[in-house]
Amino acid sequence: MTATVSTAEEIRTKESARLSQNLAALGLALGLAAEVLFYGHPPGISVPIWALLCVAALLLAARSHAVRPARPGAWMAAPILFFAIMPFLRQEGLSITLSGAAMVGCCSCGCAPFRQATCSPSAGPIWR
Repeated sequence: MTATVSTAEEIRTKESARLSQNLAALGLALGLAAEVLFYGHPPGISVPIWALLCVAALLLAARSHAVRPARPGAWMAAPILFFAIMPFLRQEGLSITLSGAAMVGCCSCGCAPFRQATCSPSAGPIWR
């Protein structure tokens, strides 16, 4: 009878594979949501729905990596959703373009704290 002993390297490899599968599933879900919401439809209510899904996917990804979002990054959800609502309120080309650019900029600022995170549960808040 042989006992199977998992080494730390095997455990890290399995954990890394699980995290990669979770991120791939989130990316696939966001891609399908963009296809359903935007293909053949003018920007309107689709933009805030998709922005809300992006924020939820970011928080789910952080949770699966055992990383708590920092407060400055969490506050960026409000301007992201504000700029996402603007195409619904104003259907002008320049307004849609500017609000889209502002929304992408806010998304990148909101994701910045997560880039510096480590994937250990004891990492604590990213910004102190």
